[in-house]
Formats: sequence, C-alpha cells, structure tokens
Amino acid sequence: MGFLRILANTRKCVVELEEKITVSTLIHKIKAELFADTESVDESNLLIVINGKEISILHGFQTVLKNNDVVKLIPASHGG
Repeated sequence: MGFLRILANTRKCVVELEEKITVSTLIHKIKAELFADTESVDESNLLIVINGKEISILHGFQTVLKNNDVVKLIPASHGG
C-alpha cells in the first residue's frame, strides 16, 4: 500500500459486511474511517484488486463485494 499504509497508519483493514456492498461504497467507507483528515486519496489513482482480479475486468466500481473477499488498494505510480 505504500503511502496509503503511512496515511492510514496500518497495513491491514478488516471490514465486516452486514450486506453486499459495491467497491465504490467500500472505498467511501474506508476513506471516511482511515483518511478523513486528508484529501490525498483519490480512487481514480488506485489499482483495486478483488481476490486477485483488477476491478476493470469485473464490474468496475459497481462490483458487488461479499464477506471474505480480499480487496487490495494499490496506488498507481506515475513517472515522467
């Protein structure tokens, strides 16, 4: 997670789901809980992987999650 780990001050975040939610909803929950005091996290600059599959080959931010899914947030690196 790189800079996300530093901002969140944790390596792992476990979210228990009471119902099925989308990736978009999960990202908003995580941002509110872990990154509420920063504007540094922009989901458009994240590679989001669910159970080893990047969300663009699933249903993008509308992909529905279920308990025991493993979601990884990987910051996109830009060079120039």
